[in-house]
Amino acid sequence: MKKFVLIIVLVLFLPLLHINQASSASVSLISGTAGAITDGDETTYVTFSGEKKINLTIPSKVHSFRSKANKATEFYFYSGTNGTGSYLGVLTAPSSGTIVNVPSSNKIYNTNVGSVIIRESNTNTITVYEAEIFGDVDATTTPTPSPTVNPTSTPVPSASASAEPTLEPTATPTTSPEPTPTITPSATPTATATPSPLPTTTPKPTVTPEQPSGDRAILTITLVNGTEKEYDLPIAEVDAFLKWYDSRDAGRGPGSYAIDKHTNNKGPFKKRKDYVVFDKILTYEISEYTTTE
Repeated sequence: MKKFVLIIVLVLFLPLLHINQASSASVSLISGTAGAITDGDETTYVTFSGEKKINLTIPSKVHSFRSKANKATEFYFYSGTNGTGSYLGVLTAPSSGTIVNVPSSNKIYNTNVGSVIIRESNTNTITVYEAEIFGDVDATTTPTPSPTVNPTSTPVPSASASAEPTLEPTATPTTSPEPTPTITPSATPTATATPSPLPTTTPKPTVTPEQPSGDRAILTITLVNGTEKEYDLPIAEVDAFLKWYDSRDAGRGPGSYAIDKHTNNKGPFKKRKDYVVFDKILTYEISEYTTTE
């Protein structure tokens, strides 16, 4: 008798469980929002120190996440965008890219997340190949349709209401007298002055801009106020920047660093440099490439 009752309960409960699971779909919530970190390609990567802010495409409850990197990655969850709003907690993803499930009792699982900050536990340099966050978006939500305005039909006159058209008399055209042509005397031609030759201006030679070649990199620096600065530099100058940054991080060296703007020099100047202050740097990103002449 107990087995029979158990079978009846399972038959009634399983369809309800299926309906509940079908009402939502697990989707990636940061796809394509942070360049090479979220482009779906684990052969591309971003190396940075400090932290990186990533906004979700839509505020959602997070059920799982992962990170493919050279070190374990900490995920700090916030309710607002760009790491603002309420701080919801921190969870760690292994470097292998294995998906980590958020416990259903966790605040992150039950509260809408707007953004995350990823970093290495001691804010040291980390290389991230791919990061993903998964959550459930309600699949039954449909937009409210806008009311459709029904066009007003134009009444068609009945055959009985039509009236015979009234014929208007045709006006007889009046012949206008032709005007007598007026003879205009021919003008005496004026002698044309011979133009004096203008002096020929010798064009100034155009300076050919420097064509970069060899191993190079795009250095993108994000300041604490949100401003981004981008520099196209030889790899040797990028290495010099990294050496200064690591030394200053250890408490040695000057507090600022001069970056040569090279072909970005605008104006009548021989050379222009940007001076970046160590304490104002939030993150930096290096994208290496090679050019040929």
